[in-house]
Amino acid sequence: LTADAVVEDGKLQTLAAASAPARLKGQGFDVALGAGSLRAATRTDAAQMLREAFERFAKLGLAGDAANALRFRALAIAGEGRLDDAISAFQEAYNYARQHHHRFYEEVTAAPLSAVFLARSDFAAFDALMEERAGDASPITAMTRAWRAELAGDLERAVALLPDPALAAGDPEGPVTAHAHRARVLLNAGDETAAEHATVSVVDN
Repeated sequence: LTADAVVEDGKLQTLAAASAPARLKGQGFDVALGAGSLRAATRTDAAQMLREAFERFAKLGLAGDAANALRFRALAIAGEGRLDDAISAFQEAYNYARQHHHRFYEEVTAAPLSAVFLARSDFAAFDALMEERAGDASPITAMTRAWRAELAGDLERAVALLPDPALAAGDPEGPVTAHAHRARVLLNAGDETAAEHATVSVVDN
């Protein structure tokens, strides 16, 4: 048996082991064992990696990259379903971007934060954020504004607030998200024909 391990900061990172063919014989048994191998790696926490990236960017004075690292960290936490932790992470990223006057990162961080507020049914926090970000043009923000109106039962306003899916063309997943959101709102508003067209656009994209 041979093995090779990599340890960093007292933590096992990778382990590779291999065994040569062997034969075990004894009274009443004769077993041949083939060669075997094993490789294992410690799963790195994405949020922790992005926190470390943020700290390095911040030390280098790269505030934009640091803000973006915090934003992706919040997205990673949200993707795990830890919405309360995600809110805290998004707020940290948002406040950092504001502190360093990076309006772009303010806007692209506020957009997913608003979606998490709605997912948590924290309408007061959502409304306060939208009032603060009244001038934002992010299609995600427009979608969450339409979603808020839809949840409030104001379907006419929800339809009026739907963004043009073309505005999301810069993001590989943007048009699909925009068309899917549009299809749901239009269907709930009773416009089945328009909802069907939006659904077809989801498939086409």
